[in-house]
Amino acid sequence: MKQAWTPEELAEHFSLSADERRWLSGSEDHTSLAFAVQLKCFQYRGAFIKRPQDIPAIIIEELARQLGLAPELWLEYDWQGRIAERHRALIRDRLGFRPTNLSDTETLVTWLAAQLNVHQQDEFTQVEQQALVWFRQHQLEPPNPQRLERLIHQVLHSFESQVAQALNAKLSPLSQQKLDELLLTAVEDDAESMQPSLFSILKT
Repeated sequence: MKQAWTPEELAEHFSLSADERRWLSGSEDHTSLAFAVQLKCFQYRGAFIKRPQDIPAIIIEELARQLGLAPELWLEYDWQGRIAERHRALIRDRLGFRPTNLSDTETLVTWLAAQLNVHQQDEFTQVEQQALVWFRQHQLEPPNPQRLERLIHQVLHSFESQVAQALNAKLSPLSQQKLDELLLTAVEDDAESMQPSLFSILKT
């Protein structure tokens, strides 16, 4: 999450509506600030922040100001505790989201694979952004970052394999043979070492 925010951006993305204030008012002061932070960050990102240190202080201070609370109350919140988990469940229910299941991720992988093309730049970042947009459109809470990263690498690896197989199928047998020869290595006569392949020499 970016750290620098203009006053206009804060007003657009992190202003509490009257209805949201009423909804948050049922929480105690030492948790209502963090509850509000989780709510507005989820609305902005379509996903919960996994590490509290990733949330910019300016957002915490802005929401504290709107609630008339001290920003220091944020430090009293147990991010991994039962109250935090309950808050996340309430936010999902309020916004109509649910956690992602196995069937969802399989659908996502199929969809992402259909979006890829050989001219795509900055592949991982682009695919990650496409995935996050897909989750938001389907009102799904994304899996944890590690799981999402594995899914994206799975999609990219599968796509690269398909491209390689398609290119190989277009080559004549002679071309395939010549390419294979570039990869051949040989044992030196007077040493227990391998001579590098011509491909390795070309790369160097």
